[in-house]
Amino acid sequence: MKLSNIFQNGMVLQQKQDIRIFGKTDVNCLVEVSLKNTRTLIVHKHQVKSDDSGLFLCILPPLKGGYDTYSLTATSCDETEVIDDIVIGELYVTAGQSNMAYPLDYLEDNGKYLKKCDDYIRFMNIEDLTILRPYHPLDNLKSGQWTYTTNQAVLKCSAIGFVFASQLKERLDVPIGLINTAVGGSSIDSWLSHKAIDENEQIKDYLIDEGRFVEEDDYHKMGDLNYTVKAGIYNEKITPIRHLTIGGILWYQGENSVKDFGSAKYYRIALKTLIAQFRNIFRNEHLPIVVCHIALNYYPQGSEFAVPMINEAISLVSQEHQHVYQIPVYDYYPNWLIEDGRDLYNPIHPVTKSFIGLRIANTLYKNEYTHLGGAKPPILSDIQYFKDILVLTFNDVFEGLKTDDDDTIYGFTIASDNHVYHDATAKIISHNQIEVYNEYVKEPKYVTYGFFLYNTICNVKNSEEYPLIPFRNTYDSCDQAKYYAPAKYLYGESLLEYENNFFPQFGGAYHKPCWDSGRLNNQGRVALSLDKQYKTQGNSSIQVSYEILTQGVNYIGVSPIIDYVGHHHHIENFNYLKVDIMSMQKNVKFLGVLIKTQQNDVYLLPVREASYLGVTMAKNEFITYTIDLRKAYRSDTCIIDCSQEMLQSIYEMQLTFQVKENGVLYIDHLRYHL
Repeated sequence: MKLSNIFQNGMVLQQKQDIRIFGKTDVNCLVEVSLKNTRTLIVHKHQVKSDDSGLFLCILPPLKGGYDTYSLTATSCDETEVIDDIVIGELYVTAGQSNMAYPLDYLEDNGKYLKKCDDYIRFMNIEDLTILRPYHPLDNLKSGQWTYTTNQAVLKCSAIGFVFASQLKERLDVPIGLINTAVGGSSIDSWLSHKAIDENEQIKDYLIDEGRFVEEDDYHKMGDLNYTVKAGIYNEKITPIRHLTIGGILWYQGENSVKDFGSAKYYRIALKTLIAQFRNIFRNEHLPIVVCHIALNYYPQGSEFAVPMINEAISLVSQEHQHVYQIPVYDYYPNWLIEDGRDLYNPIHPVTKSFIGLRIANTLYKNEYTHLGGAKPPILSDIQYFKDILVLTFNDVFEGLKTDDDDTIYGFTIASDNHVYHDATAKIISHNQIEVYNEYVKEPKYVTYGFFLYNTICNVKNSEEYPLIPFRNTYDSCDQAKYYAPAKYLYGESLLEYENNFFPQFGGAYHKPCWDSGRLNNQGRVALSLDKQYKTQGNSSIQVSYEILTQGVNYIGVSPIIDYVGHHHHIENFNYLKVDIMSMQKNVKFLGVLIKTQQNDVYLLPVREASYLGVTMAKNEFITYTIDLRKAYRSDTCIIDCSQEMLQSIYEMQLTFQVKENGVLYIDHLRYHL
């Protein structure tokens, strides 16, 4: 007789639900299972008979969580097994890819959480001993040992899982157990059963097209993909614990499916199937499942909208299910470990993860344990179409929508029938409504929010501090519409953005400037800073302090950085660029915008208000200047028409000024339009 090897000394059992004990003995043999409180000596006992395969499942009555320890005894056919130091509390399964598996050892603020370790937060890592997955479901785990978080091994615990567990324990005051099944790089089909895949024609067809649908004879012939072959992780890590009663599942996965719209549509279907499968296998149709959005990192195999499309799939599925909670992650500025290229230092692994664990704990505590509600992100619920304005209504705003310090709202884009999206002006007009418009977009029909890479500039949230879920009001491949990705340089609110190169060998992940001193023609010393006094919108503008190096005419410039990996500027979609500029000196001339293309040609995009090269600026007054994107001066001052291909190939640009003395400029609010 042998209990399933999930049952070990020091384990956590789920409170307030039936306790299921299972294992294997001789065929048709009587099994007696007892659970004894070692303090009160109260014993809960039940007998069952094993089936024709020798498997047995014994159900004991629910118990309330607490810090008493229990002893589990199973007896069958003159054999007895005893498991000691069991506690009753909340038991969660963590699953997904490497960002869920990412260990506490590398969390950026782990010292704060290591102080919360105690004997009543316990975990089991189901580690990979081999990359060859079983084709058929297993009855026992290949690896895993219950561990106290006071042990040094806690550093290997899932960082998100531990932060979640420590916070939930503080709020519920019961032991917390984690079973970590996450596998770095795993695909969602590896978490689905053969049956679930075979019964869903769309999933099966997609896997066939991708060359990932394999039968038993070819199961271990996938090379580097053997570790994430279809149904492999399900068979190895989920079916052995399928009879356990658990409190819920924390899911953080989807990076493997970042590719295109077809992949995102597949992921949406597969995620719905996975949720149904989890609830079926753990015998709880209302099982709480938390689904984390994936971080907005660059993935070279996907388009610039591939990550937003995966998060869109997560959002849509979450909204279709009760007790499924989505966790947005874009609103925290990421940090990374920079070192020698080991997997844990990969740029797709931000060390900024504690907020995710805290957000999960808060979400589940308020919605599943206290039913207070309030801990959900706001979601678009309705759009009203007026002549040139859209009024958007949102659910789950609670006490209302807001931004920090009444900031200008960033992140909305709108388009009319031509599907050319423009950066939109947005205003909160009631506790749950925002109006959006752009003076150059007539009769808008389409709207997006945060639907782009590097979207930390987006700043709308609800009273519970949950950020607005990114969205669009169409569902398409992004191939026909001319989507727009607002960049930080447009607003004068920051001098830094982050860039992610996927692999350390290609540049890693780091913070880089939004603006720099002129890269194409700069004859002076230029220093950049943010200024909160002089501005035309938002909280600040870019202050440009310059020092000339020679007497007479000098040329100085400032360059918005537009060459972020994975981000396209979309300049080719527009005819004009407007910019607000103020000079604190007389006789400063704004010449226009120098551009450099991928063909290494340099051109000057002229100021529309100028009759020739440049316009003399007013002193001490912000003036809006318009840059004509349809024509350009060559270096011989001949005017040429700008083709869409030429604008698309721009990778450097510089606002260029002619000056005669040291001085200061202020630049704010760049915006493109037709």
